[in-house]
Formats: sequence, C-alpha cells, structure tokens
Amino acid sequence: MTPKPPVGYTFATDLELGPLTGALFEYVVGSSFVYLRAERDVMLVLFPISECEIRGLKDPEPQFKFLLPPVPLRHLIAILNQSREAARRKLEKLFYLCWDGSAWALEIPDQTQTEFSCEPLDSSEDSPHDRAIIEIHSHHEMEMETFFSDEDDSDEQGFRLYAVLGHVLSNPEIRLRLGCHGYYWYIPAGWVFDMPADLKDLHDSTAEGARG
Repeated sequence: MTPKPPVGYTFATDLELGPLTGALFEYVVGSSFVYLRAERDVMLVLFPISECEIRGLKDPEPQFKFLLPPVPLRHLIAILNQSREAARRKLEKLFYLCWDGSAWALEIPDQTQTEFSCEPLDSSEDSPHDRAIIEIHSHHEMEMETFFSDEDDSDEQGFRLYAVLGHVLSNPEIRLRLGCHGYYWYIPAGWVFDMPADLKDLHDSTAEGARG
C-alpha cells in the first residue's frame, strides 16, 4: 500500500467527504471556506481556516468528535485549586491531562514557573508532555486576561487540546482551543470537561460538536 503524503488536498464536491488523504491532515476546499481535516486516536476534526469563494463546491459542517468521556469534575477542581496557589505567588502553572487507556489522569510536571510563563523540564518521548491529550496553563491576577499569547501559538504546535485559565482568584474563566499543527479552533470547554458551576466558559464557536 502506498503511504499517504503528510498533507492531503480535497475539493468538497459533496457534503460527504471520503477517506482522509493526508497522514497529518488534509486541506478541504469548499465553496466559502478552506477547512482543515484531521484525525487521531481520540478525536476527529474539521474546521474552517480561511475564507474563499469557489463556485460549484460544497461547505461541509465543521465537526469536533471527541472519542473519550468528559474529563471528570475532580480534575478541573484540582487544577483550579493548584492554579490559585500559584497565582498567590504571582506564577503561572502547567498541567497535563492524559488518558491511561481506561481513565483520565492528571499529571503536573516538574516545571519552571515565572510571572509570565511555565515550561516543563522534560518533554522527551513518553513524558507527560508527550502523552498529554489536553494541556492547560494558568494565568495569575496581575491584569492578565484569559488568552493565548503569540508565544503560546509558537509553542502549541501539536495535535491536541489546549486550555488557559484566568482570574482564578476572583472570577475563574477557561478558554479552550483545538490545536492541529499550528492551526487553531476555539471550542466550548463543555464539549470536553465536566464543568464546575463557578468556572466561566469563554468560547467563540457555534459549530456542532460531539464527544463519544
């Protein structure tokens, strides 16, 4: 069997797409948008990345299909509590959520922490950084909004979910995005997490999603 190229290309002549044509991801050219389409063991995604206008093509519905159960409430509460401890010292903090085959595991790596950054000490193969499905970092209260910085964009180049927590000492917020090889799609945190009642979900996506 001929191996797939890293990146594939498809014209959406029908709303039903065929098999994925790229090993990493596929560009799907529609009538109004160019989409990114990719799949891995725990999720399938299709989302717009650029506007276009091409007559005769179709625009498939954006899709986020999560094949794992939601992250349990206890993990997000633990992350919030530890983020608050770090915020009281004016530090950011990094967390990983990994799937062990039957349950979610929260892993807090050895890390360097500063007022404006947090980085793992180990990012080698089979480290928590390598195995993580969801990567979360927190901001503290020093007028830091709940956003992804340009540095985050540069660092977050994997195919996984990324979240940032903000205002954790006063009015905690979370912003979640899917990252796929340098492309990003902001999605509701409720698609992935069992949410605490006091955590505000910031998102700017109205597309339909699903979790398996």
